[in-house]
Amino acid sequence: MLEISNVKVLSVNAGYFLGFDGSHTDYFMKPLRSVRADADVERNAINEFQELLDSVNPDAVLLQEVDSGSFRSSLENQIDLISDEASRFNWIYECKYRGLVFPNAPILRNMSNAVGIQGKNVVGHRLNHGRKNLVQEILLEDYSLFSVHLATFSKRVRRKQLSEIRELVEGKNSVISGDFNFHNPGEKESAENVLGMDIKSPGPTFPAKDPSQRLDLVAHSDSVEISGVKELGNRFSDHRPIRFSIDFM
Repeated sequence: MLEISNVKVLSVNAGYFLGFDGSHTDYFMKPLRSVRADADVERNAINEFQELLDSVNPDAVLLQEVDSGSFRSSLENQIDLISDEASRFNWIYECKYRGLVFPNAPILRNMSNAVGIQGKNVVGHRLNHGRKNLVQEILLEDYSLFSVHLATFSKRVRRKQLSEIRELVEGKNSVISGDFNFHNPGEKESAENVLGMDIKSPGPTFPAKDPSQRLDLVAHSDSVEISGVKELGNRFSDHRPIRFSIDFM
């Protein structure tokens, strides 16, 4: 179990390591990549992610959108390749969807989120609202670190998900990070009221090529101090990764 102070965290929506830069032009010009990854691009993207891991040297990693073995990937499991190189972490992953009409459909059943941590103190929670409803909780010594990836298209569903997360973290010293998908600039302030937490932003993180939207954020209890919140450039995802440090007060 990690020490309670000065825990360094890296959080990133990896975009399944398909190598998109987040621009409409890139998606339009490379549509087949969404169905079948370019093997060289995929492996290079994972290599760049591993280089980022080495550079940041985090204590915990929150990884959204990783392929755990669909036919779209050129790999049997992206997380297996990552864990071979980043073996200091125990990588725990789970499909991010639940309640689909076809829950075992190809590709969808392997669209996962993962956390990397030393130890195995991770609990997976399911929200009752939204198809994208996995919340992973890393149990630390005196607080919990939650990884989230909220609904993409519906502000109403996101608000319901936030209400559920508030119930989930009630009474706990907590830090929540990941892709909140707040496409509306005012949604962050609304979420602060729903969660009853302060939310810190490193600045725009999407699209990675020329970021204009603050999608990747950190929320925290008053009992936990967050410092060094910063976005990091990359060429492996349509989101820019963020890093921050946690101090328990």
